[in-house]
Amino acid sequence: MLFAAALIVAGPARAATDPAPQAYLKYGGEEIPVYAPGQIQPTRTAKPDYPRSEQEDRVAGHAALIVVVGLDGRPIASDVAESKPTASFGRAAQACIKDWRFPPLKLNGTPTKYALVVPFEFTVR
Repeated sequence: MLFAAALIVAGPARAATDPAPQAYLKYGGEEIPVYAPGQIQPTRTAKPDYPRSEQEDRVAGHAALIVVVGLDGRPIASDVAESKPTASFGRAAQACIKDWRFPPLKLNGTPTKYALVVPFEFTVR
């Protein structure tokens, strides 16, 4: 796992205009804000490839990633928080997240890295 195991509920003060983080996460020796699914909208997305064996067996699933976003809005790290019913869904989500882009954020006027939870649904067509 890439991230510290503990989330910190309290953290640095924030300006009234900053999005309200759900928690703070230790990453690379610093505390970064963590946002919930849907709280920050990506500016560019890509669909993950459906895992071949699951598609052939008509298995639906989902995955959730914790994604660390850099100062420029590009994902710099991700970790699979959940992948059901198989790990293949999490791997497929991780493979595509590197092509996503997010808005750069500032915390108290200072550009900051941040983390967010990104859910993925895989439905059989």
